[in-house]
Amino acid sequence: MLHVDLEISIHAHGPRRMRADVPRGRILALFGPSGGGKTTLLRALAGFHPARGTLSWDGRDILSEPVEARPFAWMPQAPSLFPHWTLRRQLVEARPARTADARLDALVTTLGLQELLERPGRGLSGGQQQRGELARALARDPDVLLLDEPFSALDAPTRGMVGTWLRELLRSEGRSMVMASHDWSDVESWADEVILLDEGQTVAQGDPGTLFSSPPNWPAARLMGFERQIGPRVLHPDLAEWAAPHRCPVVLIGVVSDVSPHGAGHRVTLTCDDGTTVRASVPRGTTRPMMDSRVEIGFHAPEVEVMNGPRNPPAAPGSRSQSF
Repeated sequence: MLHVDLEISIHAHGPRRMRADVPRGRILALFGPSGGGKTTLLRALAGFHPARGTLSWDGRDILSEPVEARPFAWMPQAPSLFPHWTLRRQLVEARPARTADARLDALVTTLGLQELLERPGRGLSGGQQQRGELARALARDPDVLLLDEPFSALDAPTRGMVGTWLRELLRSEGRSMVMASHDWSDVESWADEVILLDEGQTVAQGDPGTLFSSPPNWPAARLMGFERQIGPRVLHPDLAEWAAPHRCPVVLIGVVSDVSPHGAGHRVTLTCDDGTTVRASVPRGTTRPMMDSRVEIGFHAPEVEVMNGPRNPPAAPGSRSQSF
């Protein structure tokens, strides 16, 4: 198990605390906006950024160990393959003596790198470099992978394939992973636990599905894509209900001011009577509202802890419907 209890100084945000336990075969995600401290936290785990506290792997204290002695492999977000070396040489040089040729061959085959082995790093596209970086990290035979935006340059089919394969590999070989991401779909798809970061501060931590269905507070909800708070309820476009809006805890009435394609369906912008706007997803197979039509939308809106500070006007006490 990877045990983390560190105080880390994050540029522009000051000292921050990171606490987590990552069992073997599990994935921890660091999620938040750019500049929120995700990369700094990863760099501190890898040993590239100073930290104080406790960092251990299976009971072995590794905080005082140099970078090269830690049982980690670090994959940065920016391309770091050597531009003049072939991909083959980079993988072979990264491999420790105990790593068998068969394992390296399996990595190359699974990640679709067979035709790229003789190309130099500068001759690879962004997605090819990212797959090469992942292969190089795994070739080091680490106990823990530290990956910064590992799927950002991959197309959708490759992202799904690589993510599923990597998760199965970690489970079968008892390795752990800490990944940074600003894409909530990646977190939901691959992570067992997530730390939500805002300006380097942990605003929530737990299972991604549980956090999304029951956000503990408005900052956490906002990071996960909820766009509006009405009293204790928070609204996410993908939690809109068109078929039976009055069964929902929040019902809004307004005029359709925009309709645009979104995924397999559409996303509608509703302008309420006071000029406030909300967005709602329309899934494929549901009749798309017409521009300038007056509609009623329900939201399956979870409750959050109401915090002090600016927020949207709350619904009237006891009311299940709010028209702006």
